[in-house]
Amino acid sequence: DEKGAVSRALARADLDPGIPPAVATLVIGTSLRLEAVFRDGDGDTQAAALAETLAAGSKRPAAAELFRPAPVLVVPGVLDRPLCRQLRDYIDNGPARMGGTFDNTSGANNQINASSKVRRDLPLSDPALQNEITGYLIRRLMPDIKRAYDFDVAGADNFKIGRYDGSEAGHFRPHRDNIVPELAWRRFAMSLLLNDASEYDGGGLRFAEYSDHIYGANEGDAVIFSCSMLHEVMEVPRGSRYILLTFLYGREEQLAMQRGELKGP
Repeated sequence: DEKGAVSRALARADLDPGIPPAVATLVIGTSLRLEAVFRDGDGDTQAAALAETLAAGSKRPAAAELFRPAPVLVVPGVLDRPLCRQLRDYIDNGPARMGGTFDNTSGANNQINASSKVRRDLPLSDPALQNEITGYLIRRLMPDIKRAYDFDVAGADNFKIGRYDGSEAGHFRPHRDNIVPELAWRRFAMSLLLNDASEYDGGGLRFAEYSDHIYGANEGDAVIFSCSMLHEVMEVPRGSRYILLTFLYGREEQLAMQRGELKGP
């Protein structure tokens, strides 16, 4: 941090913004909070001090450890197995393409970046399937979202089927789903599993701001979480993990879209 930019941004009393050290070691906790700073000596000296601190912390009594689950909702059995099978066949037999991401710098959408995301995607364009899935979500998912988050869903993005293939080491590195103005309408993400976890390795969801816990689900289960939460899909080394994706918004976002204040799906 030779120019002191990080020091000034963190505004910690033990970081002198006037004359920052040439080398400093910053320890960032699960909620992206600054937990500790090592300033003395060179990098090797700081690494040794960090290792000693971590070793001392690992000796805490188990009772002092608190699991911090992410505010994630898992709803089992939203879609029936035959419909899940039909959606898997839909992407396997369709022109699935490598999914892209939104470039925060250029504002360009659907930019392919294998270091960030490797997933085959196919929009669901079959009206009959769209209506059938919507009916299941209204009956089996929306009531749980209302109970868990006190949130009324007013609309959703178009459905997309995704496939993380082990042959391509499918993954999606840590990201948020609504941090740019073009995507600000997104409130909650839905990731609905279309095949059983025994058919692939890896592929779980992790919310590193809370813990290293990996969230998994079975065929037909839906995982719902806020689009503002940092999350990642772990690498799939074997098999294929199929998902149905959409993003949900509420009445407030719907009205803002109608007034032209928000871009919509």
